[in-house]
Amino acid sequence: MWNSYPYDFNQKLSLKLNKLFGLYGKILDVSSLKKVDINLQVVADKFAFQQIQQAHNMAIGNQSNGFYSHGSNKAYLLYTDDKQTMQTAVHEATHAINRAIIGYSPK
Repeated sequence: MWNSYPYDFNQKLSLKLNKLFGLYGKILDVSSLKKVDINLQVVADKFAFQQIQQAHNMAIGNQSNGFYSHGSNKAYLLYTDDKQTMQTAVHEATHAINRAIIGYSPK
């Protein structure tokens, strides 16, 4: 999932995602919750990230540092710095959790 990140980054991201998942437990019936696999691919090169965006029919002119593909159940992140990448990872993971728990939802 985040093997290329330092241990402390992985731990912080896991904590944030567990808190996020806990919020779902407060607003949804607990029986509807299930384990969610979150597939994140981090790309350090902006050009490579734009090629991935293009391959997924995403607009490359936007300023987003990440996107979630419902079709592949995968989030793609452009690494900028730890703080920004962490925020983007949590945002994109929310899409994956929504897909797994609530189902497909349009953009």
